[in-house]
Amino acid sequence: MTVRSVVTTFFMLCMSLLLAAYANTSEDHINKGINHLEDMNYRGALIDFNSEIMLNPDNAPAFNYRGVTKAKLGDFDGAIMDYNRSINLEPNSIEALNNRGIAKARTGDLDGSISDFDIAISIDPLNGNSYFNHGMAMDMISNITSACSDWEKSYNLGFKEANRFVKQKCS
Repeated sequence: MTVRSVVTTFFMLCMSLLLAAYANTSEDHINKGINHLEDMNYRGALIDFNSEIMLNPDNAPAFNYRGVTKAKLGDFDGAIMDYNRSINLEPNSIEALNNRGIAKARTGDLDGSISDFDIAISIDPLNGNSYFNHGMAMDMISNITSACSDWEKSYNLGFKEANRFVKQKCS
């Protein structure tokens, strides 16, 4: 074996180990952040999602989860910025579109909110959560007829929470 082949082999081994460590670290940041979110440790979640974004600035789920965390902390404008980045990276992310629609509604941008839910529904017309959220936004603009229609579709698509709204507001 030549010195060159030993160095090449050593370099390839180091790169393999580095890539494996990066993959585990990336997954670890996301999983730890999600666990912090579930435990309502929002500061801890932010640290983990920020770490992941620093390592991988093209990780759309990390931006989405950081947006969720910011929304939990009441920073809806910051959450919308993160959802925007997530959607720019993954334009068909139903989850990010729904999350951004909810955050927009919380800031009073009901037209933007409805638009996000419309897009989510056009991407996946079988997503009951998107219809539920659209119904909530329609209710907020006092369009109860559309809200009830959305909640009924949502329930028929398996989103059971919608039935409560159908019974309370649509009967």
